[in-house]
Amino acid sequence: MKRLKILVSILVIISASYFLLNSIQLFEENILNGQVVKSDQAGSNKDDSNFDTSESVSINLNIESDGSVLIGAGTGGDKGVSNAGRRLEIFGRVVDRHGQPLDNAMVAEERYFISTRTGSDGKYKLFIAMPNNQYPVLRFLRSGFEDKRIEIDAGVLKQESVLELDVTLDDDLDSISIDGWVGNDIGAGLGGLKIQISSRDKRGMVNVFHTVFSDERGYFTFEGLRSGDLYRLTVLSPPEYLYYVDEAFSVSHNTPQLIIVLESLRFIDIDGMIVNSKAEPIPNFEIYISNISTGTHARKIETDSSGFFSLRKFPAGEVILSTQGPEYFKITGLTLVANEYRNLRLVVDKGDHYLLGWVSDESGVPLAKSLVTLNSEIQAGVIEYLSYRVTGTDNAGNFDFDSVGSGAHLITVEAPGFNRKEIIHRFESQTDKVHITLSRIR
Repeated sequence: MKRLKILVSILVIISASYFLLNSIQLFEENILNGQVVKSDQAGSNKDDSNFDTSESVSINLNIESDGSVLIGAGTGGDKGVSNAGRRLEIFGRVVDRHGQPLDNAMVAEERYFISTRTGSDGKYKLFIAMPNNQYPVLRFLRSGFEDKRIEIDAGVLKQESVLELDVTLDDDLDSISIDGWVGNDIGAGLGGLKIQISSRDKRGMVNVFHTVFSDERGYFTFEGLRSGDLYRLTVLSPPEYLYYVDEAFSVSHNTPQLIIVLESLRFIDIDGMIVNSKAEPIPNFEIYISNISTGTHARKIETDSSGFFSLRKFPAGEVILSTQGPEYFKITGLTLVANEYRNLRLVVDKGDHYLLGWVSDESGVPLAKSLVTLNSEIQAGVIEYLSYRVTGTDNAGNFDFDSVGSGAHLITVEAPGFNRKEIIHRFESQTDKVHITLSRIR
C-alpha cells in the first residue's frame, strides 16, 4: 500500500512536468518479485571511475519520504534501456563504522544517474532498469565520510532481480557537501539540467566523480567533494544558452552556495548567397557553419538552384564555415551580428578552370605517386577565404584539378627523396598545363 502511494505521487509529478514524460519509465510492483541476495560489500571498491559519459539522461527523480525511488533510466540514442532489459531492486542500510545509521546519504547508480537518499534509519531503496548485459555501479556519498564505489558483478547478482546491500562508510573530515542553484541571466531557475563534477587522476585520465540534476527550481546538491581539490564543473546547457564550464572549481568547508548563471544566446536569421571568384552564384553547394563563440552550435548550409541559402535561428557570434570532402573550403574571421548581414555573400574558389600537370625529376623521368596540393587564399577585410585541394600523380607523373576558380594558386609538390617545391600559378586560359621538376635531396 505504501509503495502504491509512492507510485501515485510519481504519476502526479509526471502530470505536472509534461516535458519529462518520455524520460521516465515506471515499473509496477508485480514485476519486481524475485529472490533476495544478501551482500554486505558486493563487488569491488575501486577509486577509479573512468567510464563513457556520452550517454545522456533527461531526468533524475528522487522520492525521499521513505528513502526509496521508483524510476527507469531514460537514455539517449540507441543506448537506451529496452523492454527486454533487467528490472532490479536494490535496498539496504548505510551506517558509520560504529554501526549507527547515516541519514541523507546519497546512493546513486553512476552510469544512469539514478539516485535516492537514505532515511533517518539509514535505509534506502532503488529500482533500476538496465540492459541484460550490464550490472549496477553504485556510489554512496555523504559529507564527513569517505565515498564508496561498489560494482555489482554477475557473480553476485546472477539472474536475480532483488539485492540487499548494506554499506559502511568510513570517516573523512575533508569530505563535504555543497548546495547549488542553476538559472539563467534573468534570474529564473532551470530544472532538469545535468551538472557534472570531474577531475583528473595521476594518469591524466578524466574521472567523472559525480553527476546530479537540478530540480524544478534549479537547486541541486553535490555530496562527497573533498576540500581543497580542484574539479572540472560542467553544465549540459539547453541550446538557447551558452555552454558552461569551470576548469578549476574548488570547494572548502566555508564555500557558500554555488550559483551558476547560464548566459542566454541571441539567435538571428540570415539570408545569403555563395558565389565563385567571378561573383557567379554556385548552386547546390553544401558548407557547414560552426559557432566558435559557443563551441556547440553547428549546422549545414545548402544553396538552392540559384545559389541562395537561408539560415534560421542560429546564435550570433564568431563563426567558421568549412566543407567536407576532397575539395576543402574554409571561411574564417566572420562574426554574425543580429540584423547586420541580411544579404550575406560568401566566396569559394570554384570555377570553370582546369589545371593539367606533369611532375618529373631533373632527367625528365616521371615521378609517380607524388603528392600535389593546390591552395588559394582570398582576403576581404577581416574575412579570409581558403581553399585546399590534394591529389597524387599517376604512373606517368600526371595530375589534374578541375572546377578551379580564377586568381592566384599555390601548387606544392612533394615526393620521397626529392626536395619539396612550391610555385605560384595564375591561370592564363580556361585550361592550363604546367611541368614541375623536382631536384633530388643531396
